[in-house]
Amino acid sequence: MNRFIIPVLLLACHALNGQAITWLNGCVDKTYCLNQGSCAEGDVFIVEDAVTSCVSSQILSYSYIIDLFNNGGVDIQASSDTLNATFPVGTHKITWRASDNCGNVSQCTYLFTIEDCQPPSLLCINSLAQSLDTTCTTTINVEDFILNVSDNCTPDSVLQFGMREVGNGSGFPAGTEIDFTICDLGDHAIEVWVMDEGGLLNKCVGNIEIQDNNNDCDCGLQANVSLQGCVRTGGNVQADHYTVFADVQGNQGAMSFFQTTPDSCYDFPVELPLNYGYQMAVYAGRNDNPLLGVSTFDLLQTTKHILNVEPFQTMYQWLAADVNASGSVTSFDIVETRKLILGIYDTFPKVPSWRFVQPLDTPGNFMSTVRDTYYVSVTQLLADTAITDLDFVGVKMGDANLSASFTGDPDDRAPVPLQCEDMLMEAGEERTLALRWPYDATLSGWQIALGIDGDLAELISVEGVPDDQYYFRDGVLRLLWYDPADRVLSGDEALLRITLRAKQTARVSQLLSLEPGVLRAEAYEPAADGRAGRHALSLRFDTPAGAEIFPPRPNPFSEQTIFEVEMGQAGTVQLDVFDLDGKRVYRQIEEREPGRHVLRLGADHLAAAGVYIYRLQAGDAVLSGRLIRQPGF
Repeated sequence: MNRFIIPVLLLACHALNGQAITWLNGCVDKTYCLNQGSCAEGDVFIVEDAVTSCVSSQILSYSYIIDLFNNGGVDIQASSDTLNATFPVGTHKITWRASDNCGNVSQCTYLFTIEDCQPPSLLCINSLAQSLDTTCTTTINVEDFILNVSDNCTPDSVLQFGMREVGNGSGFPAGTEIDFTICDLGDHAIEVWVMDEGGLLNKCVGNIEIQDNNNDCDCGLQANVSLQGCVRTGGNVQADHYTVFADVQGNQGAMSFFQTTPDSCYDFPVELPLNYGYQMAVYAGRNDNPLLGVSTFDLLQTTKHILNVEPFQTMYQWLAADVNASGSVTSFDIVETRKLILGIYDTFPKVPSWRFVQPLDTPGNFMSTVRDTYYVSVTQLLADTAITDLDFVGVKMGDANLSASFTGDPDDRAPVPLQCEDMLMEAGEERTLALRWPYDATLSGWQIALGIDGDLAELISVEGVPDDQYYFRDGVLRLLWYDPADRVLSGDEALLRITLRAKQTARVSQLLSLEPGVLRAEAYEPAADGRAGRHALSLRFDTPAGAEIFPPRPNPFSEQTIFEVEMGQAGTVQLDVFDLDGKRVYRQIEEREPGRHVLRLGADHLAAAGVYIYRLQAGDAVLSGRLIRQPGF
């Protein structure tokens, strides 16, 4: 067949390069698939084009010869630029010839192959379960997974099969079975492969669960990865009773472990099968007692930081103050902390009670990168292995002054008795009660929780603190006040006033009580170095009878504490001590004459070290507060 082609640009290019005839299709080898339903032959359709630089005519004449099976012979020849025929399976050689009217001749030779292009068809079972036998082993074969297999040309008896666990190699698998032991319990993803005579492949993936139905096998091929480190608080106090977590990714899939440690350092063994590699994420946590270490003192510290009056000194303070997890310390954090102190929140909504971070090399650098998690790699577990120096710093959220320890937040000084006049209130009577500071002082802040007996009285109003700094719920009035500019008080000046209405006739000391188990009663005054110092607070009811009760000293104590009472007239002195659950653990009742008297309480009268509540009544006067027995007796 002759065709007239006029590619002007190509002719110009060929003329410049000195080429007479140029083949357009590159003369490259070609492959064709067997015809559908045939294993012996396949259809071939080829069209070859060339261009000439002959100026007198662009007409080309084409012909070809075919050497079947490329064995050196001439089996087919024709004058055409198109080949459209059926050929037997195998590789054949074709040589094309093109000539023009200027006497130029060019040949194009390549191979074309007829082959099977259709891989075997393979259908597998999606999931199997197999139990270990009496030897605590089991073997699965490739046939166990195959539902159906066939090939268009290769007989089933000639097909080759292979299998392996997913991820254990590449290419066609060498084996047709897999052995499992007790150490391999659980799910395993399996690849099943088939290959025909022409090397065409197909595969499917199934799952097998290895079980120990008799529960009488033991995997001894394991080792411990001991995760070791120490934990301290942001205030550099040893920590205890925290939990370390390890999320492990390995050949058996994802696994999680945890251990709660009572000491400041931990050794956390994670038992894993031998001869595998593992990736571990190690982190720590504790999420109890959100109010531990959190007080109005922290609101004061955070406010001073925001105002740049007294900036934080360490990054740990900054982390503790960011209770809304915004990545910054703002007045919004103060609002969230205040809600926790007042009991509006039971927990911080956005953060846990404690946050554990890797120790910072320079805590004073506020550009430090903070990381909560260690990422550990074990390339191949061959024996027991220890991974050390996985240390953490526990940051108590909301504790901006880093005062919290894992065992509590002790008072800095002896309690100061707030004075309240004790009087008889008739049923239906309303009276405003003042809680007064007993001496001249400068205060930066205070907090207190007052119990109001709902059967005897109801709360009418509160004066002396802003509305958003007190909260009344379930019979407990929580109040706080703070000011970075401080407040100067004269002796006997009222901190606050509350108005009560009596439901039944009763004394004020029966209506009102201190609730230190709900919120630590304490006040803060600037110390000589410019940093606020804390005082615990007690509540003293004064009566016209004139009995005066003094707070216990020392408090805290380890061996003995004493209570002093000044009696204006003869009467009964009664001392009761309660644990934080309200159970009375000690009582002393005596009749005393007018004058100054001392009551002694030995540590042996209290079952264990800890925090207790005392109530001392002398005549009509009542004093209550918190009593701390320290270890060491």
